[in-house]
Parts: sequence; structure tokens; C-alpha cells
Amino acid sequence: MTTATLAQLQRRYTLPYLTLSELRAEHFPHIRTDRHLRRLIDTGELQITLQRLHASKRSPLVVTLEELARYLDAQLQRANAA
Repeated sequence: MTTATLAQLQRRYTLPYLTLSELRAEHFPHIRTDRHLRRLIDTGELQITLQRLHASKRSPLVVTLEELARYLDAQLQRANAA
């Protein structure tokens, strides 16, 4: 999947993913803690899929740029439909 949104994200970030903290700071600054953001994602209020880089529980939670682009495009479509 290559969209204009994904291309912009790939130009902005050097890694193919953002950590939960980076996601919150860059795209959800109104959410004050990572714990609250994680709760919103876990309950389905935010339709974003988090992953771990490997099977360890100590591995950081990340969101891929593809997933973030999908979420942002979906939000834009919802806003345009309203």
C-alpha cells in the first residue's frame, strides 16, 4: 500500500515505525500519558494496531508507518463524509 499519506510519513521519519511515546507526542499531544493512549487503543476508541518488535514483553510497543497512514486516511474520509 502506497498512499500520499504514507509517502509523507516515510519522508518525515527515518524508521518504518513509531514507538508509542513518539506516536503520542507527534500525533496525539492532547493525550497526556502513554498509558491513557494504550487504553484508548485497547478499548477500540482509536483504531490503531500496536505491535512489539519481538516476542519479549520488554520490547517497545510500536505502530508501523503503514498502519498510521491507514488510520490518518480513514480519519480524513470520516471528516469529509460528515
